[in-house]
Amino acid sequence: MNLIFLSSADNGQVVELKEEGTRLGRIQDEADIFLDDVEVSGHHAVVEKVGRLWRVYDLNSTNGTFVNNRRIAGSAKLKIGDTLRLGDTILVFTDETEPQAAPPREGNDTLAEASPREVAAFGEAGSDTRETYQTQAERLLPAELGDAITEISQAREQIEAEVAKQVVGQQQFIHQVMLTILAGGHAIVSGGPGLGKTLVVATLARTMGLVWRRTRLTQDTQPDNLEKVQAANLLLAVGIDEAPKRTQAVLLEWLRDPSLNPDGHRVGRRPFHLLAALDPRAWGPNSLRHGDMDAFLSMIHLDPPSITDEQNIIALAAHARVPAIDRICDRAAVLEMQQLLANLPVDSAVASYAVMLARATRPECEESPAIVRESTAFGCSVRGGQALLECAKANAVLAGREKVTKDDVRAVAYPTLRHRLGMTQKAVDEGLLCDDMITAILEQYA
Repeated sequence: MNLIFLSSADNGQVVELKEEGTRLGRIQDEADIFLDDVEVSGHHAVVEKVGRLWRVYDLNSTNGTFVNNRRIAGSAKLKIGDTLRLGDTILVFTDETEPQAAPPREGNDTLAEASPREVAAFGEAGSDTRETYQTQAERLLPAELGDAITEISQAREQIEAEVAKQVVGQQQFIHQVMLTILAGGHAIVSGGPGLGKTLVVATLARTMGLVWRRTRLTQDTQPDNLEKVQAANLLLAVGIDEAPKRTQAVLLEWLRDPSLNPDGHRVGRRPFHLLAALDPRAWGPNSLRHGDMDAFLSMIHLDPPSITDEQNIIALAAHARVPAIDRICDRAAVLEMQQLLANLPVDSAVASYAVMLARATRPECEESPAIVRESTAFGCSVRGGQALLECAKANAVLAGREKVTKDDVRAVAYPTLRHRLGMTQKAVDEGLLCDDMITAILEQYA
């Protein structure tokens, strides 16, 4: 497959795409396709083949990546004839090797003189621009959204049933990891050793058709040591707060672009999700800064098992034969689920509620409860509200619902917000926790 430039000084140039991934950006030494465009970010997007499909991924670019004049949320499928716009640069995804005529610019231009391929991509000649946008949106979303969401919910039930063959309890942890994957994010896992983190991650990965790896980070772990685990779709990094800052920096860079290894070469897979584990009873010497923690979608607390679960764990361990588990989906299906979630609409009232909860964590805002103003040094950034909505959408979809409600926002408030707040020293001395602040906020805005 190829990309053909339809604008810029490279008009007509044909570039062959690499199945393992082609990077587009404005840093000449690091991009496979260099775009000399001030509106393009240094690391802007990646196009790669996933299974039988081609996808484009936006790398948190400043001005976004557009497919057929529609800004993508995270990633999107590419079909022959689709146009890709980065800044002022327009390219066409095609199996042809000859340049095509440029598509119309945004506005009231028609396609009266467009080629048949352009008509297929943008709509019939003379059609209204808004109708064209709607057509492209329908191409990204399943025709029967409700049926697709039902299938995801059923897959979730099957995955949970398979995981339960080898994992006793920890349903909340399993749910939160699945939610994080569906929402396309990363999570901090807070819990002591021996609580089943590795077993849950390994079993989940097998049932979802994902490659997983585990790495134990220490003060001696160097960035080069991470190369052997970067090929994972699901990476459990234990002891994130013990790793040197340079090693942490590489992991945090992967949150933005998992395709970059310490040498700048592209080896990563998609999807990519980092689960950074730490032991709250033994803080490491290199605790993550609050700004770094803000890059994680959620912080999951892993609790000890109940007495019944602990008895069942011991009983299961006594069996000589571990039950086999079946694979329910594959990584291409996971990417499709993530794309559906990214395009799922949310009512304005629900979005406003998420924004209000996020603002209520900030002591300087009038929306915050008195205890928040007295006990917190700072609240969450704008990312907090965005994360609330993404996790709320995932919570609704996993439950088989197309409509996202305020209850979904409330259900994900603790794991989504707790790591974004900073307590005053006085509050810490009094034994107050970030979860106490979230409880007060949820009570005030019931």
